This record gives sequence, C-alpha cells and structure tokens, in this order.
Amino acid sequence: MRPSMTVVMVVMAMMVANVFCQEDNLVCTEQEETDLRALLRKGTEELYLPLLEETASGIRTLLSNQNTVRFHLDCVIHSKECTRIGKSLQHLITDNAGGELCYTCQPCQKRRIQHILKDLRCNYKPESDELEQYVLSERQINIYDFFQLKTITC
Repeated sequence: MRPSMTVVMVVMAMMVANVFCQEDNLVCTEQEETDLRALLRKGTEELYLPLLEETASGIRTLLSNQNTVRFHLDCVIHSKECTRIGKSLQHLITDNAGGELCYTCQPCQKRRIQHILKDLRCNYKPESDELEQYVLSERQINIYDFFQLKTITC
C-alpha cells in the first residue's frame, strides 16, 4: 500500500470510529438501569424508565422530523397527548411537582437529555426557545445551564 493510501485508510477508520463513539454516548448500560431501578419508589417507574429503556436509534428517530418534535414538545409543555417517552421527558425536564430536575437520573439519562436539548437547539431553534422559556417561567431554571449546555456547537 502506498503511504498516501495508508493515510486515507487511517483517516476513514478514525471517522467510522467517531460515529460509533457518538452512538455509544446514547447507549445505556445494564448497570445504569439496575442502579436507577434500585432508587425508584413504587409507582414512579413510568416517569423514569422510558428514557432509559429507549434505544439510541429511537432517540434519534424522535428527533428526526418537525412533527414528531412538535408532538413531544406539546406533551412536555402543554400536557397534551403523550407517548411513554414524552411523559418521561415531561417529568425529567420540567418536573412541575417542584422537585429537583432530573432527580435520580442516571448518567445515561442525562446524556440523552443533553443530546435532545442540543439537537433541539441546533435543528429546531423555535422549539428549543419555547422549551427554554417555559422551564424558565415555570421553574426559574435555565434548562440549558442546568444540563451544562451553556455553549452549544452545532
């Protein structure tokens, strides 16, 4: 193999590895699920587990088009019709009961929420602003600051 071809192959391998590393960022481990289940009170499973149990590709699909994003945002903000994941996001992101946001969240859930918020900011700016203003007005919390997303590079 010529040296230039070797460089091209190495760069391509690094690019492929980077894609898989990004995917891994949304993958939840069995330990994270076990740890969360041990912390949950009876009856709260439906609020915490859907975001943990959803697949990484399911999270990406949720963010794949404006209608799906709008449906879930209406659930989170306006308490309209919800899927299991929408109800989970509603609880973890806004927690209108007054508790700490993302209380008992496992690192995987926080990574997933960060991914969702970043994707909203980069691809659905009006929806992102709407969510940010909602949480700010209801909870006096800047959700992007809370989830350590002060600066986002799209």
